[in-house]
Amino acid sequence: MEDIAWNSVILFLLFIFPGIVFRRFYYVGEFSKQFNSSNWINTFYISLIPGLFIQIFSYIIFINLIYKKINPQESQGFNNYNFLNTIYLKLRSNSLPKELFNFDSISWVLSYMLVVILISFIIAQVCWIIVRNLDWDKKFSPLRFNNYGHYYLSGESLKFKEFRGILPNQKVLLTEADVLVDIGNEGTKLYKGFLRQHTICKNSGDLKAIYLTDVRRYRKDLPPDNIREVPGHIMIIPAEKILNINLTFITREDNKVNYITLILTVLNLTILLFLMYNPSNIFLRNTTVFGGIIGRLWLFLAWIMIATMIDTFVNSQKHTEVKSLRYGILFFFTLICLIVYFFFYI
Repeated sequence: MEDIAWNSVILFLLFIFPGIVFRRFYYVGEFSKQFNSSNWINTFYISLIPGLFIQIFSYIIFINLIYKKINPQESQGFNNYNFLNTIYLKLRSNSLPKELFNFDSISWVLSYMLVVILISFIIAQVCWIIVRNLDWDKKFSPLRFNNYGHYYLSGESLKFKEFRGILPNQKVLLTEADVLVDIGNEGTKLYKGFLRQHTICKNSGDLKAIYLTDVRRYRKDLPPDNIREVPGHIMIIPAEKILNINLTFITREDNKVNYITLILTVLNLTILLFLMYNPSNIFLRNTTVFGGIIGRLWLFLAWIMIATMIDTFVNSQKHTEVKSLRYGILFFFTLICLIVYFFFYI
């Protein structure tokens, strides 16, 4: 047991393991095979950076929100620096830190590992949602996943810088593919159908096969349109038999999210929730029932005026006399503040 490099084992658990958990939950769905695409040396190196960040964040959360809350008496004399320094010196001398494996602390070590796994999962899912929903993987190539087949076959590649002007402000609903297939001694055949799914190779990420539905086949001896329906529900075409693919995207107009409206909606809900409490304690001296009503009314009117003022800047085209409206709002807002001040403070 003494010949075991305990420093390597502990460092692996501390820094690389959280990064591996992060990558496992970050590469999900159509990009899940990217987790296994690299060799174990690259996996360790790639996992080190997120693992270090997750480890620091998990330690802060665990000590301050869990350990000190559940065990306040022992945590009073707990010194983070001394504890970590002791662990580091023992790992440096390649000895097993007994502080981590005594009977009293083993439950805390296991609890800490669960917290690390949970935080790794949460951070990975949050990063995935942000990257995918904000289209950062289409806008910034370093954030792009290795499954390029998904981007091109699903139409997400239209948001790449190179293809951005092809179908602007359009959302892809379905992809129709014309596939030229090598049949061997029979030459080639051209199939047309709706592309429903594709698979990729586990290690290389290259296209493995495509799956078509409502398949039709082109034939020169079938006038007038030279198309014949192919019986069956799903046609599976291996990638090595495909000579080329022509893609046609069926789209509809993409309804872009109005972030200004979204922010104003969130602020409106926040103000409405705030009105459930008594804002007179903040704005007024009088804390009676009447003062509470006046405080809520003042806050409500003030927010309506502020929201209207913001709207004049965001949607100035729908307001015919923007300057007059803004001056009027400022006048009434100032008037209300003066009335409240003189009525309750003087």
